[in-house]
Amino acid sequence: MRSLAGSGLGKASASCRTATELVSASFDRKLGIRERIRLRLHLLACRACRNYLSNLRMMGDALEEPYLADDPDEGLSDEALARIRERLKK
Repeated sequence: MRSLAGSGLGKASASCRTATELVSASFDRKLGIRERIRLRLHLLACRACRNYLSNLRMMGDALEEPYLADDPDEGLSDEALARIRERLKK
């Protein structure tokens, strides 16, 4: 599970923990309607979780964009990218 460690929140509330789990899950699968509603409602009220989502999106964009070069020798190998993505999921 990803957490809000380093976000300035000492102890995240149970709803923040649930929200971060849903945010992480949303990168791997399509959330169900109840999950999406629950997450959206939480994000409306919680700036820390909105920042968490924003940071994850930025990291994902940063991992993908530079490696679309025409030269396959540039950038990280597919294996290295897969390892990074796996670490981010944890």
